[in-house]
Amino acid sequence: MKKTSLIGILPVVFFSLFPLFHLKAQSIERSVISSTGNYSTGSSVSVSATVGEPVVPTYTSGSIILTQGFQQPENADSVTGVSEVQAVITWTLFPNPATTQTNLMLSEVPVNCTLHLYNLAGQLIMERKIAQQKVQHKEVIDLHGLASGTYMLSILSNRQLLANLPIQRVD
Repeated sequence: MKKTSLIGILPVVFFSLFPLFHLKAQSIERSVISSTGNYSTGSSVSVSATVGEPVVPTYTSGSIILTQGFQQPENADSVTGVSEVQAVITWTLFPNPATTQTNLMLSEVPVNCTLHLYNLAGQLIMERKIAQQKVQHKEVIDLHGLASGTYMLSILSNRQLLANLPIQRVD
C-alpha cells in the first residue's frame, strides 16, 4: 500500500479551501464612470453634471420632471409626486385574469380616492374618483376594448399610493 505524503495533500486542501476565505458580498451603489463632472449647490438649487454622457431629453409637465440618463435624483418620489404609504384599507381584485371586467372590493374608501389604470407603457387608460365611504365598496373595472396583456391599477388617496395591483386581461 502506497503512503500519501503530507506535502502532496497540502496543495489540494489549500486550493480547495482558498475560495472560502476570499468571498465578498456585492453591493450596488449609485455611481457614474465618466471623464469629468461637477456638483454644485446654491441657496435653493443644486446642479449635477457629467461629461461623456450622451444628450438625453428632459420632459416637464407641471410639477413632474422626467430626466433620462445617469443623473437621476436620489428620491424617486420627488419625480412622480406620488409616495407609497401604509395602507389602512384592504382590497380584493377578482377575477384576475379577466376577460371583460374585474371587480375591486375595498373595505372602505379613503378620502380623495382615485383609481388609475395604466398599460405597461405607462399610459393612463382610465382615471376614476370614488367618494369617501366608511363601508365596503365594490368598483367594477371595465376591460372591454383593451388588448390582451397586463395592466396596473393604482389606488391613491390624497396623491399617496396605497397599492399597485396587476390586472391580466385575456381573450
